[in-house]
Amino acid sequence: MKVDNLGIESLVNGKPNSAFKLIISVIGNIAEMERDSLLERQREGINLAIAKGVYKGRLKGSVESDEQVLNKYKEVIKYLKKGQSLRNTAKLCNVSLGTVQKVKKDFKLAS
Repeated sequence: MKVDNLGIESLVNGKPNSAFKLIISVIGNIAEMERDSLLERQREGINLAIAKGVYKGRLKGSVESDEQVLNKYKEVIKYLKKGQSLRNTAKLCNVSLGTVQKVKKDFKLAS
């Protein structure tokens, strides 16, 4: 392996390059620390939003009934009834493919 912008290779004359291993290890640790920092800032922001009463996240462990899903995504049902593909329906309704699949499954159960 070669890292062009650092000018180092993982093998030098067929032998492992210890400097390469050290640099990759340090870069990996820095990335891990940054990820932890990002998650901490995210948690702080969510906690602030909850304290202000503006957090809109779904309650942990809550689930929507099949009937609630069908009522929420009536437009998805409309396109599925017209014979649109799942992916096209997702694009037209601005929802994920998984949502369309769930609605289709629930709609078949309700029918």
